[in-house]
Amino acid sequence: MLKCYAGRSAQLSLERLEDIAAKLSSEGAVLPPQSQHSQQHTPRAERTASTFASPSLEPLLLPKLQLPRHQPSLLQRDHLLTLLDQGLEYKVTLISVAAGYGKTTLVSHWLTTRSQRSDFPHAACITFDEGDNDPIRFWRYMIAACQQWQPELGKGALDLLHEHLLPSFKPLDAMLIALLNDVSHLEHPGMLILDNLHVITSPQIAATLSFFLEHLPASLHLVLLVRGDPPFSLARLRARNEVLDISPLSMCFSLEETSAFLAQELSFTLSPRAVHQVYERLEGWPVGLRFLVEMLRWSAHEQEIEHILTAFFGSTEHSISRQALNIHDYFLHEIFHTLSEEMQTFLLHTCMLPRLTASLCDALTKRDDSVHLLTMLRKGDCFLMSLDWEGTWARYHPLFAEAMQQEARRSLGEERIRALAIRASRWYEADGLLPEAIETAFTAAAYHRAARLIARSLEQHQQINEPGTTEWYRLKRWLERLPEADLEHHPDLCLYAARNLLFHSLEAPSCKERIHHLLLVAEHHWRETNTTAKLAEVFAFRALLARQEGRILQSVSWATQALAWLPQKAVTWRILALSAVGIGELHNGILVTAREHFLAVLPLNEQQGSPTGARATRSRLSRVSFEMGELRQAAEQLRQIQAEARSVSDHDDIARTQGELAQIFYQWNDLAAAEQAAHEALLLGEQMNIEEVQARASALLAHIEHRHGQTAQAMHRLTAWLAQRQTTASLHTSREVQARLVRIQLADDDLASVRRWAVSHQNNEERVPRYQRQCEQLLRARFFLARAETITAIELLEQLSTAALRTGHLHFRLEVQVVLALAYAKLRAYEKAREQLVEVLETTRGEGYLRLFLDEGKELALLLRALLPSLHEKALLVYVRQILGAFAQESRSSDEQKVVDTMLLPEPLSPQEQKVLRLLVAGNSNAEMASALVVSINTIRTHVQSIYRKLGVHNRLAASAVANQLKHV
Repeated sequence: MLKCYAGRSAQLSLERLEDIAAKLSSEGAVLPPQSQHSQQHTPRAERTASTFASPSLEPLLLPKLQLPRHQPSLLQRDHLLTLLDQGLEYKVTLISVAAGYGKTTLVSHWLTTRSQRSDFPHAACITFDEGDNDPIRFWRYMIAACQQWQPELGKGALDLLHEHLLPSFKPLDAMLIALLNDVSHLEHPGMLILDNLHVITSPQIAATLSFFLEHLPASLHLVLLVRGDPPFSLARLRARNEVLDISPLSMCFSLEETSAFLAQELSFTLSPRAVHQVYERLEGWPVGLRFLVEMLRWSAHEQEIEHILTAFFGSTEHSISRQALNIHDYFLHEIFHTLSEEMQTFLLHTCMLPRLTASLCDALTKRDDSVHLLTMLRKGDCFLMSLDWEGTWARYHPLFAEAMQQEARRSLGEERIRALAIRASRWYEADGLLPEAIETAFTAAAYHRAARLIARSLEQHQQINEPGTTEWYRLKRWLERLPEADLEHHPDLCLYAARNLLFHSLEAPSCKERIHHLLLVAEHHWRETNTTAKLAEVFAFRALLARQEGRILQSVSWATQALAWLPQKAVTWRILALSAVGIGELHNGILVTAREHFLAVLPLNEQQGSPTGARATRSRLSRVSFEMGELRQAAEQLRQIQAEARSVSDHDDIARTQGELAQIFYQWNDLAAAEQAAHEALLLGEQMNIEEVQARASALLAHIEHRHGQTAQAMHRLTAWLAQRQTTASLHTSREVQARLVRIQLADDDLASVRRWAVSHQNNEERVPRYQRQCEQLLRARFFLARAETITAIELLEQLSTAALRTGHLHFRLEVQVVLALAYAKLRAYEKAREQLVEVLETTRGEGYLRLFLDEGKELALLLRALLPSLHEKALLVYVRQILGAFAQESRSSDEQKVVDTMLLPEPLSPQEQKVLRLLVAGNSNAEMASALVVSINTIRTHVQSIYRKLGVHNRLAASAVANQLKHV
């Protein structure tokens, strides 16, 4: 059963096609000249040997009227289907792309998905070949396709077409008018798909088809599938906005589509890096993807897969499989061998050029007509892609260029290729096109020249700005191709090579060793010449390395030295150095200085045009705000940063901001939001391999689990994290996680484990940032309190409080003060405890701190309750009641709730007073309460006054508010 698309049935059986063919035969369109129809249209007097004989009309090939078979495994490309839908609003949809981009497959898929719609046009298709350059055959196929919708359609046009071959040779315009009139009366809109239209080169067909398109009725839509330019002009239709052009850019697979296609077609998963390489290599070419899939599909072993990918990505020095050679053969047989010898020679002499223009081609080939040859190539199907609107510059598709380069090496020889490449490199250099000069220098294996040009290119970028993303990837590729001796001759290139290794290579010891070696080579060069500005770049780079490895103090040391020598114009290096010092100061708890450094970085981010860098700096500033106790300001900053990060899918910034927001949500006692944010931060942190984010998110999740009573699960989370990263985690990160584990162990009265931790960490503090040491000292103070060594604890806590006050580290100092209040209470120094608590409350009430108090447990709740009678400032009183209410809500049962509620009041309510309070909150009057409790109104008044006194309020509204907080109702 052959299939074509016609309305809702979307099927045309072989019998139906044969019926059409028979009808055409009966009307002289298919049968030989002795047919009855031919005789009827030839006057009897003219049927002599001297008369014009009817031309021989061969049968139509029915499969050419069949749409390509739909592939069920086809990747869904909704944006292209939508684009084709939009095309129906125009007269013509033109899909003009080179071979292998899936033009026909896309249209077939579109028809399959849309044919069931009642308003979708009835569709018919013709696939042309070179033999259809005969106008009669061409228009016979056009009429046959239209007759799939209505059998009688085009009968008069077919007669006129036949008469075009007979005296008096009717003009084809008459046939066209007849066909257009019939089409205009279609009962349902039609759509005619003309596939392979580029093979039509007949000027007569081009003229008639142009006429047909110019007068196309609204009832018919044409979809033209061509390689290169169509064989006729669409300028008028474009001027009237009647053509929708679908370009190669639209047809290329995106990175996401490439990934989805490979995942769909392969039984195993390629790494994101491999997928990205495939995408860059093929530039979204669908047929290239299919070739690669076929190559990989037969691979049984990982090594074989790696070998194929290396061959596919790498140079022609690698052996390639039979399927890979198919791509080469495809280009040779489908493109190259169809060209004239002159054009083939031109292609072989220009295929190594990264981009080409007529004057360059003239210089390389010693011709003077390259403009004409390039025009011919562009109009044809030779994968020549324009690089500007004027068509002055172009390039070959990379895979096509490679195929031609292989053929050039075979035909011209390596020496000839290198000579051409050197000549091209010099031409590019003279014209100021250094990237192209470098590429062709590599083609010529002129590595010393390539290194010199790369260094010159970098100098130009440094005078303007740092290389952009595209330049960085290109630079990485260049530097990897340079031999060691040529690379080490240029210290600037060594530094950039190290930088590329850091940003683009896997975390491996060999990679780190290579980076340090390159930095030593560069440093040696610049120390010999006493080039301090360049030495400063090396130091800034080392500061970055040290920071990423968790060596914060070493990072600050390198960065400080770099800042002493870096010129103001070295924007990138100053950003690195200032950030390193700021991060070091943040870790040391010297927040004012940290903020100054980060604020100095922000304008440099803007000067560099780096929104990513600006977000990172603002994120660090929000961390400073958090550590300075400015929770609300920090949260606002983080929400803005996160919104920007999500808009550009910056998962690194999303992870970091979610991790920081989780800490704030926790302090606000929004445990659900904190847990959700921490989970997302942990997931993204693992995906992005951000150790610090993973550590802090894991620690917070463990703390939340502990607060939910899941202490064993919390401890397991932290011990598992430490075990998995025993050798890889940085010192300060692992100690931060250990500190969180110790805090939980303290709360769980596991003093033996805490003692072991204290002993193991007492002699290893010189490499730890100050803030981390202070956090650990606070843990020691808690340990002393747990062992009833209260005086020792207070001495240590006083020292920490003074140090935090001096550095402006308010968040840390608040926790120290709360613990200090508990320590004073243990000594029954209640006035000192009260002073500490009041100061903390006055500092934190505007920022919404809750967990700061809740995490200290019942003892602190009792201290806060004792404060209530002495608090006279309304805002402070409301804040303390909010904290006490949060304590009450943490109770796990209604019985415990009542006990805690009683403890939280300055003086507990009697059972009768609790009953009165419930009735009061429910809105009952004194008389109604007296009646309900069977007491006098005076008794109720006495109870109400006692309740007001115990709750610290003066009216019913305030009493109801406090009651709701304490859950008495």
